[in-house]
Amino acid sequence: MFDDDLLEAAFDAVDEEVEVLPSAPPADEPTWLSFFRSRVSPEDVASQWVLDMCPEEVEKAKQDPQAARARLRQRIVEANCADAADGWSYTGAVLRAADAALGIVHQKAEPAFHAKPSSFATGCIDMMLGEKPFRMKRIVEGDGSPGNLAIWWSDFESANQAENLAKYCGVNCRLNCAAELVDKFAGSTLVTRHMPMHDTFSDEDDVIATWTDQLRGALEALRELRKEGAVVNVNCRMGKNRSGAVVAAWLCTECGWSLDQAVEHLRQMNPLALANPHLAEALRMVLQAENTIPLNRAPDGGGWICLSPPGTPRDGAAANTGSQFQDLAAEAAAKLSND
Repeated sequence: MFDDDLLEAAFDAVDEEVEVLPSAPPADEPTWLSFFRSRVSPEDVASQWVLDMCPEEVEKAKQDPQAARARLRQRIVEANCADAADGWSYTGAVLRAADAALGIVHQKAEPAFHAKPSSFATGCIDMMLGEKPFRMKRIVEGDGSPGNLAIWWSDFESANQAENLAKYCGVNCRLNCAAELVDKFAGSTLVTRHMPMHDTFSDEDDVIATWTDQLRGALEALRELRKEGAVVNVNCRMGKNRSGAVVAAWLCTECGWSLDQAVEHLRQMNPLALANPHLAEALRMVLQAENTIPLNRAPDGGGWICLSPPGTPRDGAAANTGSQFQDLAAEAAAKLSND
């Protein structure tokens, strides 16, 4: 007869002695991936990646380097050896080295029509169409093929011009990131998905948690659209905070950018991008980045905080919306200085 207590103690002792070792890489793992796991120089990883290709794969990569790069990144993610906890900095360096190995040159795009000269530096469109301004910022280039995603970033006023989106940018889908705009695109035949985020100045845990869930949801929505080869307009009301956080998250998780690089790039396009420090913190948490996002630089050496107004006269809001927004901004600045 077994003593149940002794038997249980024996099993507990065995459990304590068992050491769970990480699973070994597959025997047929390519050399470049082993290099990646060992964190050798990005240039060596990229060079070995090319050497590990068979002649047919090399030829295919030459014909479509962007697709080859996408397959490289997918393989890294599937192998569970990417450095998401470190902000994808090493993965990004490897992808950039792969770009160089494939001869991919990231040139700054220029619109194929007359626009302001200052627009050329950032690949932006800024022009008047009739009485309406049309301002679009190209974030990611794409050719419309499955597995390839192009992203244009804008405010609501430009996003609501479906015909111009298609004509000048080739946009075939919108991702609206503003909760207050969900019902504002009625009458358009352009496919519109919604991630109803609020631009509020709050560091409450439930608000931050909602933002992080929504940012992850927006990334998943964009990944699904990438499978279709979509050309997407990502927008919110003012084209600053909510849509800015989504496109920054995409640049960091899917394009190998560091958080600092993405923030600086977007602020070159829009000086008030990511100007809600609490939403910016949610973005940092999603990316698991260590460095916080600084306030937008102001001429006097301070920093800007800018939130989307709760409403606008165009939408039938009260006439004192401007003063309400000023009060809200002042309250936000005071609260941040006291934290």
